[in-house]
Amino acid sequence: MLNPTQKKGQGSFEPIDHLPIPNPTSNQSFQLNHLNLKTMVQAMGQTSETRSVEALCQVAADMLKQGQAQIAIDYCWMAIRTQPNAQAYKLLGDGLQQLQSWTEAEQAYYQSLQQDSKQAETHANLGALYAKQQQWLKALDGYQRALTLKPELTAVEQNIQYIWQQICKSEDNVEQLYERLVAEPKRFSAKHHFHLGEFFLGRQQEAHAVVCYRQALQLEPNLLDAKQRLEQIARQVKPTSQIARSSATPDARPQTLQAKVQPVPDPQLPARSPTSTTHNSQSHLVGQSGIDQVEECLKQGARLLQQQQWQEALNCYERVITLQPNHAVARWQLATALDHLDQKDAAIEHYFLSLSLDSSQVSASDLCRFGDILKQRHQLDRAVSCYQWALQQDEQLVEAYSKLGEIFFQQENYESAVVNFRQVIQLEPEWQNYHALGDVLLQLEQWEEAVQAYQRAVQLNSESFWSYHSLGRACLELKQLQDSIAASRRAIELNPKVDWSYYHLAEALSSSGEWQAAISTYQDFLRLNPNFSYGYRGLGNAFAKQEAWDEAISCYETAMAIDPGL
Repeated sequence: MLNPTQKKGQGSFEPIDHLPIPNPTSNQSFQLNHLNLKTMVQAMGQTSETRSVEALCQVAADMLKQGQAQIAIDYCWMAIRTQPNAQAYKLLGDGLQQLQSWTEAEQAYYQSLQQDSKQAETHANLGALYAKQQQWLKALDGYQRALTLKPELTAVEQNIQYIWQQICKSEDNVEQLYERLVAEPKRFSAKHHFHLGEFFLGRQQEAHAVVCYRQALQLEPNLLDAKQRLEQIARQVKPTSQIARSSATPDARPQTLQAKVQPVPDPQLPARSPTSTTHNSQSHLVGQSGIDQVEECLKQGARLLQQQQWQEALNCYERVITLQPNHAVARWQLATALDHLDQKDAAIEHYFLSLSLDSSQVSASDLCRFGDILKQRHQLDRAVSCYQWALQQDEQLVEAYSKLGEIFFQQENYESAVVNFRQVIQLEPEWQNYHALGDVLLQLEQWEEAVQAYQRAVQLNSESFWSYHSLGRACLELKQLQDSIAASRRAIELNPKVDWSYYHLAEALSSSGEWQAAISTYQDFLRLNPNFSYGYRGLGNAFAKQEAWDEAISCYETAMAIDPGL
C-alpha cells in the first residue's frame, strides 16, 4: 500500500499485514512485551497445542507491528517447534525480511507455502522480498499469484504496475517474461499481454507484438486497443514484392519448404460469405462503395485461384487488404497465391498474420503442421502460438503439447517444458514421452522425479539405451549406487560405444568402494574419452585406495597436464 511519502507510480514493497488471529480467550488481553512462553501460556489458560501456537503467532504478529523483528522471530520459532504451520513460517519470513535476511526469509516463505500454497499474503510478501532485491521477474510471479488468489489486494496491483515498468528496462527480463506469457498465458491478464505487446511494437518486434495482442483478445475479446494494434500491424506489413525480394534464396531454405507449403494447401475456411470475417471492424470506415469493392475482389480472386492465375489473384487480394487490412480470409488467400508463386517467405508471413486474426480458419492438426514449418524456420515464438491455437480447438491434441515441450526445452524454459510433457504423458503414456519428461527433470535437477520417469520408460521399453544411461546418472546423483550401477551396466550392454555410461558406472563403483571394478571401468571410459581430466583423477583415486601409488601419481599428473586448475 502507498505510504504518505511515496511518489505516485512507485512501488511500495512492504509485507502485507497478516490477517488477525482471533484471541483464543475473549476475556484476556496481552501487553505487547517480551513474555516468556510459560507466562504467556498461563495467561491464556492453555487447553490445547493449537491454542498455544495461535497465541504465539498473535504475539509475533504484534511484535512485528511494533518493529520488534527479532522478538517476533523468537516467538515464531516457539510456534514452529510446538507445531509447524503456515502462519508461523509466514510471520517468520516477515520478521527476517525486516532484518534484511533475504535468503532466510525466502526459505521461511517457501516453508509456509509448502504448508498452505493458497495464502495470498505469503505470495505477496515473497514478491515484496524479491522486489527489494530487484529480482523483478520473481517479484512479478509472487504478486501475480497473490492477486489470482485474492483480487481485492489493490496494493499488489499497484506494485505489479511498477514492476512491469522495471522489467521493460531490461531486454533479457522482457524476453524471459515473454516466454512465461507464451507458456502460461492464462496466468496473466489481458491488460498485461497488451502492455507487453506495446513494448515489442515500440521496438519494431511485430511478431512478438502480434502474439501478445492476439492472446489479449483471447482473454478479453472486446479489448478494442488490441484489435486496433493488430489492424495497424496488418497495414504496415511490407508489400509482397518487398518481402519476396528480401527472402532467402531457395537453396538456403529448409528442405521441407522447397515445394509448396504442403501442411495447409487447402484450408477449410469457415462456412460464410466471402466478405465476412471474424474481425471486420473496419467495414464502417470504407463506406458502401468500399464494401462493394471488397466483395467483388473476393469473388474475382476466388475465381482466379480456381483458374490457377496466381498473380492476378494476388492482385485482387492485395486490393482487399488495402481496404481492410484485418481481413483474415483475404490474407489467407493472398498467402495461397504467394505460395503457388514460390514466394515462400511472403506466403508464410501472410499465413501467420491471417491466423493471428482468426485461428479458427483451419483445423487444429493443420495449425500444428503450420507450427512445424515455423519451427523448422526457427521462428519459435510463432510456432508456439500455432500450437497453442491448436490446443484452443482441441485440448487433447498430444502433438501440440509435445512440440511445445520440445521448443521450451530448446529455449531452456524447463519449467514450461515439464508442464507440457506431463500433459503428453496423461494423454499418451508411451516410453519416449516418459524419457522426454525425464530429460527435462534432469535439467531441473529434480533427481527423484527424473528417476521415476526413466524407470517408467525402461519398464515400457527395455531396449531404450538412453533411458538406462540417464537413469544411471540420476540414481548416481541420489546416491542410489546399486541402482545406478545396474542401469549403467545395462546401458553399456545396449550400446558399448558411449563414453559417459562408463563414467557414471565408474563413479558409482568408486562410491561403493568397489575399487578394482572402478579402475577397470575408468580405463574403459578413458579409452573412449582420453582428454577428460576428471576421469584420470577418479582413476587416480581408485589406484590410491588400492595403494598402487605409482599408478595413482601418473593419473594425477595426466589430469593436471590436461587441466592445470584441477
